[in-house]
Amino acid sequence: MKSLEDVSQLEGTAQNEMARAFRAMLEGEGQREEARLEAEQKDKLERSRAAVAADETIAEQVKKLAKSLKRRKDKTPRVDDLEPIARSLSKHYKQGRSWRKWLDAAEAMAHEHTSHLGETNGVYTPTDAELRKAIFRYSLEQASPAMKGHIQHLCSCWERYNAEFFDSRLAPPVLALEEPGPSTCYGEFSPVSCFGGSGQIMIRPSLLVGTLQDFRQGNKNKEGLRRFTEYVLLHEMIHQWQVEVAGTPPGEFHNYGGHGSTFSHKANEIGEKFGLPPVRLRNKKSHSGKTKHLPNPSHWPHCVCQPEYFLGAYVPFSPDEDAKLLEDLARILRRHDIGKVERVAREIWQRMQEAEERTS
Repeated sequence: MKSLEDVSQLEGTAQNEMARAFRAMLEGEGQREEARLEAEQKDKLERSRAAVAADETIAEQVKKLAKSLKRRKDKTPRVDDLEPIARSLSKHYKQGRSWRKWLDAAEAMAHEHTSHLGETNGVYTPTDAELRKAIFRYSLEQASPAMKGHIQHLCSCWERYNAEFFDSRLAPPVLALEEPGPSTCYGEFSPVSCFGGSGQIMIRPSLLVGTLQDFRQGNKNKEGLRRFTEYVLLHEMIHQWQVEVAGTPPGEFHNYGGHGSTFSHKANEIGEKFGLPPVRLRNKKSHSGKTKHLPNPSHWPHCVCQPEYFLGAYVPFSPDEDAKLLEDLARILRRHDIGKVERVAREIWQRMQEAEERTS
């Protein structure tokens, strides 16, 4: 007869086996769901190609878009360009109320028919790649003492992230501690470097001292600021991967600022390894379907991190929206009378309602 201790051990073993079986079942379901979504997207693209061949209207729309882009300086199709094609695809498959679900397929089709019109920014020559490697090596070994510690740390992080999350497929970029633009922009990947080469990542230097708006209420903890900057670098590396490896359609950069489906899928894949919650499909809620309630990928990974991870250095700025509204209204009323403001506000509101009805 078994002792109580033996029975307890057996029960613990059984519970562990059940937990492992349950975890395996969940992982299997997740993989099947991912495969199903991928197959569904592939099926939509194949069906859209078939529709172009079968439906003269859709074929004519694609040709018309190609001609329009050829005349334009900007060769990237916008959502307005893709909407007629997406609506036609939806109608072709008797899904008139869900035309937005066909935007990805329309964008992929447009990319296939118009990609030859644009520049091959993401393609770098062997000579360019060697130059980038030389600059990267110089940054690691001979950077100026004033920034040596920071630039060496960023280069080391880039090498580690490249191996861990991108299968070492990225070529070393030109890493620069430079101001990328507006103060709300922490970093930026550019397909063209400051000296005319390719592949540059800019990191805002003020991140390292905590003087930006989102750090003014923080404690200036150096390790917290460093962690924040490392995540900015990882964010920009996904953009580098989009351009130089994944071949992301130009429309994703034009319509979503690079924060569309390819960015979100990669961010969520990396985030899962960190134990971070997912972000939505695109930065625009209206184009994100069932994931629209999730955080904005434009702010990944900081938007899904626990604030404690940054050790008190990062305290997101939260403006008082009511106070700002009152301030804006007061400024408008000082220039216009109340009657005019009410009339214009009602007209704008009506136009917004009509636009929502057209797109629903």
